[in-house]
Amino acid sequence: SEPSPSVPLNQGSLPWLNRHPMRTAAGLLLLSAWPMAHGSTTRPHIVVVGGGWAGFGAAHGLARSGLGLEVTLLEASGAPGGLAAGWRSARGLPVEAGIHGFWRNYANIDRLIGSELGLDPFTPFTPSALYTQRGLSVTSPVLAGFPRLPAPLGTALWPQFNTISREDQLSAAMLLPAFLDFDGSDEAWRRWDGISARELFQGVSASLYSEFLEPMLLVLPMVPGEECSAAAALSLFSFFALEHQADFDVRWLRASASEAIFAPWAKQLGQSGVRVAYGKRGSDFKL
Repeated sequence: SEPSPSVPLNQGSLPWLNRHPMRTAAGLLLLSAWPMAHGSTTRPHIVVVGGGWAGFGAAHGLARSGLGLEVTLLEASGAPGGLAAGWRSARGLPVEAGIHGFWRNYANIDRLIGSELGLDPFTPFTPSALYTQRGLSVTSPVLAGFPRLPAPLGTALWPQFNTISREDQLSAAMLLPAFLDFDGSDEAWRRWDGISARELFQGVSASLYSEFLEPMLLVLPMVPGEECSAAAALSLFSFFALEHQADFDVRWLRASASEAIFAPWAKQLGQSGVRVAYGKRGSDFKL
């Protein structure tokens, strides 16, 4: 579309980007919108392709940037949320294709949904249960309600391991050097990205791997250990369980993500001037 007059964009830098460096999608869209915009007073029209978490987050950030942007969000399906939207079964139960649980350390999502959107779609934090082919393997209570111990003692002692002996649990001690070495830096990722998670865990007992470690890989990154890098596994377990005792506490949506989050979010985007178009698929991209 033809640009329309708006606020000057020749400020040398974009303060909104500096305040929100983690909103990568929105940042890249902004930077690509006017690579030679110094001295320009035109209003860019930005199109966000895909109406899932990333697309809605990008459109949300652009609409709140204060830069007077024209924003259009395209979603191929007929409902907001993209692959994360979910649907209801014939019995009326919500079925989710995307994210299922919302963990205690999801600070950005909590701030977005609660503070910025004013929504309250979650259940209370609940105990977690892990089932394997042998039945109920691990039951984890709401760990925030237990005395706080130094990591990783709390997440090791307070859950109930039903099919894993104490001896098998202690075999995880051989992973301690790897977790101490992996600090999340680029260098650490390069050191551990060349081997698989299965190779990383080969020193633990067979029971601990089959009854806990492998099922957790199938639940969280949704890949078997042979297809997941050791770096990804170390990062995953550190983030969800080992950095703080209560990180593994989880809560759920009281309805589908489409009903509880994306539909009211789409309404608020529309009120902010964002055009949300359903049944529209991006077919080509030209620079």
